[in-house]
Amino acid sequence: MLRSTGFLFGASVVRNLGPPVVLVLVAQVLRDPTTLGRYSLALAIATPLFSFAQLGLRVVYVTLRPNAPIRDYVLVQALALGAALAVTGVVAGAGGVLVGAGFAVTLLMVGVSKSADMFAETLTGPLQFTERMSRIFGAAVGTVVVTVGATTVVMLTTTDLSWSLAAMAAAGVGATFVFMYRPVRAVGTSTGLWSDGSATRRTVLRAGLPSGVLIAVISLVATMPQYFLTFWHGVEVAGHWLVLFYVYALADLATGAGVQVWIPTARRRLADGALRPELARTVTRWTGVYLPGTAVGLLLATWLLPLMFGGTYTLGLAQAVPLGLAIAALPFAYFSQAAVSVLNRYGHGLTLSVCSTAVAFALCAILVGPFGLTGAAWALAGAVLTRGGVATGVVLVSHSGARQPVTDLGAR
Repeated sequence: MLRSTGFLFGASVVRNLGPPVVLVLVAQVLRDPTTLGRYSLALAIATPLFSFAQLGLRVVYVTLRPNAPIRDYVLVQALALGAALAVTGVVAGAGGVLVGAGFAVTLLMVGVSKSADMFAETLTGPLQFTERMSRIFGAAVGTVVVTVGATTVVMLTTTDLSWSLAAMAAAGVGATFVFMYRPVRAVGTSTGLWSDGSATRRTVLRAGLPSGVLIAVISLVATMPQYFLTFWHGVEVAGHWLVLFYVYALADLATGAGVQVWIPTARRRLADGALRPELARTVTRWTGVYLPGTAVGLLLATWLLPLMFGGTYTLGLAQAVPLGLAIAALPFAYFSQAAVSVLNRYGHGLTLSVCSTAVAFALCAILVGPFGLTGAAWALAGAVLTRGGVATGVVLVSHSGARQPVTDLGAR
C-alpha cells in the first residue's frame, strides 16, 4: 500500500504542478498583479465547471460494481467535457464584452487545459484498477514536462499570457492523448476491460452526476472566496488568495492520493461489516500525521511565498490559523466522503454539496468583506469541516455490514 500511495501521491503532485508553475511564471516574468488576478479569476470560473464535467468518473470506475466498459467512460467523459467547453465559450464571450478580449482568450485557454486535465484524471481510473500505478506516475511526469516546457518557452519568448496559455492548452491535449489515452486503450484491449462490462452508460452517468456535483462543489468552495474577494477587494487580492490556496492544495493532493489507495481496503472492510471502525482508525492516523506536518508546512510557506511570487504575497498568522485548520481537517472530510462512495451512496454527494456550499457562501458573505483574506481562509475551513461532518453522518446511518446494490445510486 505504501508503494502504491507513493506513486499515486507523486502522480497527483506532478500532474498539478502546471497551474502553480504558470502562476510563478506570471508573477516573475509578467510582473503584473492585475494580470495574475485575471488569470486567477479565469481559474476560479473554469475549475468548478470542469470539475463537474469530470463527473468523478475516476472514483466511479474503481467503486462501481458491476462496471461498464472503459470505452463507455471515455464517451461519457468526452460528451460532458464538450458541453463544459461550450458553456465556457459562452461565458468567455460575455467576459470579453465586460472585461476585454484578453480575459476571454485567457478563460478559453484555461478551459481547454482543464478539459485535457479532467480527461486524464478519468483515464487514471482503469490504470489504478489494473494496478499500473507506475504508469500513472510516468504519464504525469511526461505530461508536465511537455506542458510546462511549452508554456515556459512561449512565455519567456513572448511575455504574453494569452500565447502562453494557448501553448499550455495545445501541449496538454497532445500529452493526454499520447501519455494517457493510448496506454489506457492498450491496457483495456489486452485485459478485455475496454469493451467488456455489464453496466450501462446510463448507470455510469447516474453514478457520475452526484459525484460530479460534489467534486464541483469542492472546487467551488475553494474558489468561492475569489469571487467575493474580487467583488470587495479587487482582482489583485483575489490573486493573492490563489497563491495562499496552493498551500492548502498540496495537502489536498496528498489526501486525494491516499484516499484512492484506501478504497480497496474500505471495500473489504465493508464486506466484513467493519467499515466504520476502519474509517475512524484511518482518519485518526492521517490527522495525527497532518497536525505536525501542517505546522511545518505553514512555517515554510511564510518564507517561500514572498520568495517565489514577490514580497506582496505573504502569509500572516491571521490567515495561517484557519488555513491550517482546513488542512488538518482534510483527512476527516476526504476519507468520510470516500466511505460514502464505497457504500454506493452516490446520491448523497448532493447532500454533501448543498451543506458545504451553503456554509461556504454564508461565511464568505459574512467574513470576506470586512476581513479579506482572513475571512476567506475561515470560510474554507468551515466548508471542509462541514463536508466531513455530513459525510460521517451518512456513514453512521447507513448499513455497513454488506455491500450496497449498484442500483442504489440515490439517497435513502
